[in-house]
Amino acid sequence: MKLLITILLGTFIGLLLGVIGLPAYALLQILLLSLGIAPNFKTSIGIMLFILILPTTLVPSISYANHKNLMIYTGIILTITILIFSYISSFYISYFTDDSLKYISGIIYLLAGLYIIFETKMGLLKDKNHIKSLWT
Repeated sequence: MKLLITILLGTFIGLLLGVIGLPAYALLQILLLSLGIAPNFKTSIGIMLFILILPTTLVPSISYANHKNLMIYTGIILTITILIFSYISSFYISYFTDDSLKYISGIIYLLAGLYIIFETKMGLLKDKNHIKSLWT
């Protein structure tokens, strides 16, 4: 039964990944814990890090590039810096309890969600001409 739930969860998150991107992984973390697939928060982080490897995002990335919705140089810079600093920070995971990691993640997800809601509904940052890409 756990295998079936995991397959259905992967299908659901895969569909969301192509539509909304990374926030689907935040949802995945919550579902891994609430459905009892991951035994604790640290394990859910490990599962998410494992599935974030290139094969899971290669095909949708190609599709986004074909539609001119991908900035490759920005992606390369982010990939390199994320790789370096996620590796460094992974050494410190043992210093945090599951509860403290949940609080930190919850605050980050809440702030990101509030930003999306306010930006979408209240028109904040409608004039984005002052925000220039480094690579365009």
